[in-house]
Amino acid sequence: MLTGGMVMVVSAGLLMLAAFNSQQAWAAIVQKTVSILFSFGAVAYTATQRQMAYASTDFTLNRLFSLQFLSGFCFVIAGIDMIEQYWIILKPLVVKDLESYFIYLKVVYNNWVVLLLIGGLLQLYTSHRIANIESRMQD
Repeated sequence: MLTGGMVMVVSAGLLMLAAFNSQQAWAAIVQKTVSILFSFGAVAYTATQRQMAYASTDFTLNRLFSLQFLSGFCFVIAGIDMIEQYWIILKPLVVKDLESYFIYLKVVYNNWVVLLLIGGLLQLYTSHRIANIESRMQD
């Protein structure tokens, strides 16, 4: 889980660095490579985190673990959105006219940032709440 999380953090940082230096020749290569690395990290992180969640009789813990899974799902969808933005795989299949082009832009272009923010905030909230509840259960 730690490896997947570190790959996601480093990949997102490199992606921002490449975005700020988009005029450089290396930026396009970094964006394409890093988007795939981020996706692999997100899948590894989410799968490992899901395996670590345990079935509890406490409703609050079960809800928090479900929110953690939702957060991981946001990370995975953000990775898929990154790949689509930099590799442009679906655009030739989906865009047929000007209206569908604008819909494509609304759905794909830079929306991975929003998903990454939502996933990160959910992770932050659930990790602190789960730690707090587990520490109270041990007392």
